[in-house]
Amino acid sequence: MELSVDWTTVKNFASTRNISLQWILFNSNYFVWAIDGNAELCTQIPYISPTPSGSDQLDFETNYQTAGNESPRGSVVQVLGSDTLTLCPFGAFSGTTLQANATTNWDIPLPENMTLRGANMFSSNAQLGDWISVTVIDKTNITGQGGTTTSPTLLGTYVISWFLVPGLWNKIEDVSISETIPAGVFLRVTYTSTGSTPPTAILNLISYVGTP
Repeated sequence: MELSVDWTTVKNFASTRNISLQWILFNSNYFVWAIDGNAELCTQIPYISPTPSGSDQLDFETNYQTAGNESPRGSVVQVLGSDTLTLCPFGAFSGTTLQANATTNWDIPLPENMTLRGANMFSSNAQLGDWISVTVIDKTNITGQGGTTTSPTLLGTYVISWFLVPGLWNKIEDVSISETIPAGVFLRVTYTSTGSTPPTAILNLISYVGTP
């Protein structure tokens, strides 16, 4: 969103956020922007030679012009563990696991110690209104908390409820990553079907493993 304001508002916005002003000289005018993410303030300063004393032009040329036109910085810093992790995505296919007009658990074992960042899910025959929840469970007592097949230990909840768009890739991705999850625990996708045809689905996980 770009908002046209006066020079004082633009320079104060930039100073408060410690960002570089973006500017061009065009048709005897300075066009100046302060950009912070989706917020953009802009102003127009007439260019006069010689520069008038006490003018906005003098303030801009003296205090801001030289430091201007640095590349705008992103507002999100993402850390993946000081280069101790490497991308290692994996996927799963539901096959005949999911049932029509019912709620079904689809348990996907983690093949090794992993950190998760998100996933892409696709179903060509899902019905509008189908939804999932996603948890991490231990049903073979990997963590020593007594989890069994019939009474698994809940280790975490990643998705409370996510409604699927049929026939399109559905993506959930965080800007950060999870704690490391041990091999042998399960990602449980609880699928609620609202249609008369058993759905099938592909789940591709965005995951990382430790570097050797």
